[in-house]
Amino acid sequence: MKFRLGSAKHHGDGHKPTAWRARGRGRVFDGLNERFSRHSIRYATLTELSLINEVMPSGRVLDLGCGTGRVLIPLTAQGAHDAIGLDLSLAMLQALHAKAEAQAVAVSTVNAGGNANLPFAEAAFDGAYSFGMISHYVEWTGLLANLAPQLKAGAPVLFDLAIVDNGNDGFAKATSPALGGFAPDMLDRQLADTGFVLDRIVPQRFGSSADITASWLDHKTMTETTFGEMHTVVERVFERLLADDDCKRYAIVLDEHLRRLLAYRAEPSYRPAASQMLIVRRGETIATEGSGKALPCSDAERAAALRELLSGPVFADAERSESFMRYLCVLEPFLRQVCGGATVVEEAFPRSFARFAETTGGRIRDMAERHRERAIRVRTFRAYRRGVRRWLELRSRFA
Repeated sequence: MKFRLGSAKHHGDGHKPTAWRARGRGRVFDGLNERFSRHSIRYATLTELSLINEVMPSGRVLDLGCGTGRVLIPLTAQGAHDAIGLDLSLAMLQALHAKAEAQAVAVSTVNAGGNANLPFAEAAFDGAYSFGMISHYVEWTGLLANLAPQLKAGAPVLFDLAIVDNGNDGFAKATSPALGGFAPDMLDRQLADTGFVLDRIVPQRFGSSADITASWLDHKTMTETTFGEMHTVVERVFERLLADDDCKRYAIVLDEHLRRLLAYRAEPSYRPAASQMLIVRRGETIATEGSGKALPCSDAERAAALRELLSGPVFADAERSESFMRYLCVLEPFLRQVCGGATVVEEAFPRSFARFAETTGGRIRDMAERHRERAIRVRTFRAYRRGVRRWLELRSRFA
């Protein structure tokens, strides 16, 4: 089943008010596909598939903004879901079908925007998901409201959004509600007229998310430029480490457990990173089945759970993978942050941590320090410049 409800040009007017265009980053966004890291993206896809299978184990699901099929094709190949992809770009759908044909996977797609009238009966889907699409719309609640009639009662929708960072004015500009972001204390009001209620919020994948980068930086001195440069450095380190299959396998298991330990419904007990995954359900009450196991969870409980996990049979041979030990050293500041300062990695793997903490972690620490010092100089210069301008204005006014 493949519908063509209009070309991308036809639906262009409905797609213009997006957050990335509002930020003036359209050209940057359009060129990202060529720069995506192969191993990091493969890791991200595996973790997203794991989350889909956890939230919606089977049934008919809608991939909102399926693009070239990064998630849709492997999800369809698994056979547990009847998945249908929806995307505004006809060119991306053509690339998707070419990839699916090469892999002998039969996929179904619809060429339309998320705010179009869709050719589906009411309550046609058991769930929906969207990665990297809903967050680009300023009025993302309107997309949810349009999607609601297509879903059965209680059906989950999984999507990523930027969380408002009120602790840093400069960095918060990219995550404000006016640009598609959300604040935890405002989320219930934002969802009020959509037909959905919040089930829970979980961290976005760790291998390519902002969590790790933010943990290496001084939060108060972080700027968009500083964060972006450090994020690139961390991504390159992860790209090399995740090329090792053992590292990737262990990292996915760790990601699944961390996601459960860091889930929350209201204000998180830890400082969240720039992006989070939201799970909402259609209806007036929250479905409790499988959704409240890790809510709430204190720092001490997280530390105890991670100690048990890292010392358990799943990671019994983990020290044989040098790449995964280096991976843990990069994650260590973040894990220490969410465990109330407990050094769970050093306790679980003391020899490997002593060996790799200074080589892998030390390099990133030095870069973070240089970025911190430069951010301070930039802020000092800007304050000085504002002071000079103000002095010149006052002098000319009273001359």
